[in-house]
Formats: sequence, C-alpha cells, structure tokens
Amino acid sequence: MPSDMDLLVATLGGVIGGGIIGVAASELIRWWRRPKIELSVGLGSPYACNTTITQKILAEREETRWLRLGIENKGRQVAHGCRVFLVEIELLQAGGAPAFDMQLTNPLELNWAGTQDTKRDLPVGIEMFLDVLRVSQSQNFPLTCFNTIDHKAQEIFSVATSENVALARLHFVATANEIQSTKYYADVDCRLADADNEMSENHWKRFNWK
Repeated sequence: MPSDMDLLVATLGGVIGGGIIGVAASELIRWWRRPKIELSVGLGSPYACNTTITQKILAEREETRWLRLGIENKGRQVAHGCRVFLVEIELLQAGGAPAFDMQLTNPLELNWAGTQDTKRDLPVGIEMFLDVLRVSQSQNFPLTCFNTIDHKAQEIFSVATSENVALARLHFVATANEIQSTKYYADVDCRLADADNEMSENHWKRFNWK
C-alpha cells in the first residue's frame, strides 16, 4: 500500500505535469491565433494614386501622385497598435550597383493613408495603406510622407532622380501585438524624366513602384 509520501509525490507530479501541458497548450493556441502582417506594393491604383492637392502658400491646385504601401493582416486575430517604419534606403544603378552611399539618420514612421496617424488596429483580411512618397507637377524629386520630418531622407530623395540612379530600394518593417514582420523591400522607379520627356509637364506620372 502506497505511503502518504508516495501519494503526495504522485499528486504533485500530476499537478505539475498538467500545468506544463496547460501552459504549452495555451502558448500553442496563442501562436496559432497570432496576427500575421504582410506588406505589398504594385503598379497603379491603389498603390500609386493620382489626386489634386492645394498648395499651402499659393493656394493653387496641382496634380499629385502618391506612392502607398499596402498592409494586410493574414492571421487569425486583430493586430493591435500596428506601426510601420522605413528602416533603410538604397539608391541603385540600373544594374543593381550602389549609386550613392547615403543612410537614414533614424528609422522613419509612416502615416496611414490620408491621415496623420501612425498607429492603427488592423482587422483580419482587410488591406489598408500607408503613404510613403509623393511627387507633383511643381516637383522634380519626391517628397517623403513620414510623421517625422527627416532632412536626411529629403536629401536622399533629392538626388534620387539624378542620371546615376535608376531606382530606390526601400526597406520596411511592421510591428504590432508584440510581433514584428520580416523586413520587406520595394523598389521605386526614380526616373521622373529622361531624354524623351525631360520637359514634359506630366513627368510626375512616371513616378511608380518598379
């Protein structure tokens, strides 16, 4: 007949074992239900959108193109407090070799399209968008659409349309719910003008994702 000590040990072993299994099962369910964030770009709408804006100083309206980054939660749970950052810019020649060695001072946080918000809950299965860059009739280089003005980023994009630069490779990371997406990069065609349309009033329409 087992002693009281044997019974106590057996009981504790069962409790501890059951607790470990319970914790493991809880973590497995949490992992299975986690948000899964995916970033994307594409040619044309809704990733490249043409709109008309009013200039603050002259109050004149002009055509503008916005480049936007798509984001979708393909997991099984709402992604709370989702934020997206531009963490690196590479300016490349047509063959892929570096054109300039210029780095961001700090990662830049993107705004959700049409807002000044940088944080948003992301429901499952609904693609949303963030503003990245814009260029208009009066510009000869892209302007950034980030929540924080970064003069280094403006400097980088001011040389992005030089003859040595074919594309800008932008690297993004998204965070939410204690998770982080894998780094995603997308290429921007920086050639706003070439020998055929250098003086064209519609040079800004060439601005697009690669």
